[in-house]
Order: sequence, then structure tokens, then C-alpha cells
Amino acid sequence: MGKMSENTLQCRICRSYLVEEIGTVGVKPISVTSDSKLIEKESVVFICGQCGHIQKFHDAQTAGIIADNYSSYDIYHLSNGSEQVVFPTDSSSKTRTQLVFEKIIGYIPERGNLLDIGSGNGAVLKTASQMLGGWKLFSYDVVDRFKEEILKITNVISFSSTSLETIPFAEYDLITLWHSLEHMESPLDTFERLQRYFHDSTNILIQVPDVIRNPFDLAIIDHVSHFSKDSLLGLLSAKGFIMVLDGSEWVHNCATLFLKYEGSGWCPGLTRDVGPIKLELSDTLLWIRRVLLEMDDLIRGRKFGIFGMGLSSL
Repeated sequence: MGKMSENTLQCRICRSYLVEEIGTVGVKPISVTSDSKLIEKESVVFICGQCGHIQKFHDAQTAGIIADNYSSYDIYHLSNGSEQVVFPTDSSSKTRTQLVFEKIIGYIPERGNLLDIGSGNGAVLKTASQMLGGWKLFSYDVVDRFKEEILKITNVISFSSTSLETIPFAEYDLITLWHSLEHMESPLDTFERLQRYFHDSTNILIQVPDVIRNPFDLAIIDHVSHFSKDSLLGLLSAKGFIMVLDGSEWVHNCATLFLKYEGSGWCPGLTRDVGPIKLELSDTLLWIRRVLLEMDDLIRGRKFGIFGMGLSSL
């Protein structure tokens, strides 16, 4: 990616123009897509000087490649379309969505409306169909590749795509954003457009990669926002939500929050001391490069194997 003029970039969270390029990820101009494919484009990381949000901006060519990939998105293809499994210390293995729904089920009513934003192949909706039998389920995604599959899920009422304004108007009791917020060009705009669907007892469930615990997430080209638990909570608190459950320990490399809408007003942006965040981000990029160079030195001329085929391994 050619170097962008920094004063033209606007933070995806607070809309400040105080955006600074920190550096590239890795030692080669190669990134990974979120559906585990290699792409010959470098990931360039930026930070906002006002709110500290870590993010990416793409030129037209890279944005076009990402859009093309979304049209043929091959979610969970390394596991034949099955959702990732986690291994809690206090129970048997289960999918990420099953684990999280077990944690929140005591905080939501027996019946209600669930809106899933960024449904993919329906992982959240499949779990909700099994565990929330009295709920009506509504789906939204930017593409309709999995539309027919999702509409076959029990209790799914509708599937919407292209624009958030196409979602049927209703009072939604639970809105889920499951590994979708990090893809969105403007998380702030997303919440402002979703506000019309909120009411006094709306809950929101969000899970995103935690860039602090999984720094390799920086190499995923179509993840344009990189959240920590604190930065995610800061955004949502500013938009009228209070935290009910902190699920940081539920899934080891993800930030998971369950929140309730209070409707206390919509703040225009956030301000943070970004000095430590900037330093940590710079150190993280150096650490990734050092790991890759040390690995290259160790395996040069030898056969080698990598345990695991996830995004970090790629």
C-alpha cells in the first residue's frame, strides 16, 4: 500500500484526524484474510492520537480485493464450515457460541427478538435456535451468500443484506455482533444506525479478537479495527451501554462483552492517553518481526512443521 496522507484519514471510532501510521506487520508484504487465505498485500497499522484506536486504512486496490474475497467468503473452511471449538477448564469442549450463550442465558428473557449482525454462515443463529427456543431470530449480513442456509434455521424470521436500513423494524431484546465489528468501516456509524432498534431492555453481545492477547490479529488484512477489552468497552459506554458481564476469560484470545442499553446519550468521541498504547503497539510490531526472523533463521534449509492451522500459524 502506498503511504497515505495522514491528515486525510479519519479515525473509525472518534472521527478525529489525528491518525498516525505506526508500521507494517511482519517481514514480507503478505497478509492473511479472516477466512485463512494468504494475500500479497501488506498490513499497515495506524493509531488515533485522540482515542488510541488501532486500525487500518486501505487503498482502492486493496479494498477491491477484500470486497471480492467477501463475495466468496469461505468461513471456517479449515474446519469444513464448523465453528471453532473451545475447551473450558470446568466442562467439556463446545463451540464458542455455545459457551457464551450458557454464560448469558440467565440474564435474558425466555422470549424475545434476537438480531444477529454479520451472520456469516449462521453460527450464532444455530446456537440461538437450539438454546433460545422461545425467541424470534433475525439475520443481517452485507452479502447474501448464506441466505438460504440461514433461512432454514429453526425460528429464523428474516434475512436482510446490503444496508442496515433493510432490517425489519422491531424492538430487539438481544443484538449480537459476533466477530463482525472488526470488519466494519465505521463502528461508530454502525451503532448510530442501529440505535433505532434499541429500547430500554435491549442487550448487546459482542465478541471480537483481542489484539492485546492475540497480536497476530494485526496481520489480518480485512480486520480494519483492532480492539482490546478496554477500547471496546470505551466505545460502547460512550454510546449508552453499561457492562453486565465481562467475558474476557471465556475465550482466551477474544474480547467478549455482554451489555445493557441505558440510552444515556450519545457522545461524539473518546479521548485517551495514547502514549502507552502507541509504545506497546510499536513494541508488538517489532516482536512479530523478531519472531518471524528467528523462525526463519532456525528453519533455513530444513523441513519444518507448524502445530495448528489457524490465522496465527498462517
